[in-house]
Amino acid sequence: MDSLSSSMDNEYLLSLNHYNKLVTTIPAKRVKKEGWLNTHNRHKTLASKFNSNLVLIGDSIVAGFSRYKDIWSNYFKIHSTLNLGIGGDRTQHILWRCQNLNLPLSVKRIILYCGSNNIDSDPAKDIANGIMSIALIKHEKHREVNIYITG
Repeated sequence: MDSLSSSMDNEYLLSLNHYNKLVTTIPAKRVKKEGWLNTHNRHKTLASKFNSNLVLIGDSIVAGFSRYKDIWSNYFKIHSTLNLGIGGDRTQHILWRCQNLNLPLSVKRIILYCGSNNIDSDPAKDIANGIMSIALIKHEKHREVNIYITG
């Protein structure tokens, strides 16, 4: 039994050693998408001025919520929601944005939806690690905020 648990511990440690070398967990700017940095900078400005209780962070699915006026009015606007979605973002891009953006002090909840843009190039385990990295970065900066990871 000791050798089995020892080999399991070694596998776990090996995966942790490589964790910060995954594409999905290394923060990266999107240099090839025109307007991406401008959108991020707009989000930074909004976050610095907006008194928000709820923040949505993610990709085009999140960014698109505001197109549905009835849904936005009934479920998000009433919570003073700040939408920080950018279409096409992968976990590594959202991780970079989260490291380079301060949320309002008024935030009580963060809803995170991302990873779908990684599906064509990254294993599921790596995508999950990327999503958890984003949640951990936000948790480190905002310990009292509830973070909801959706799929």
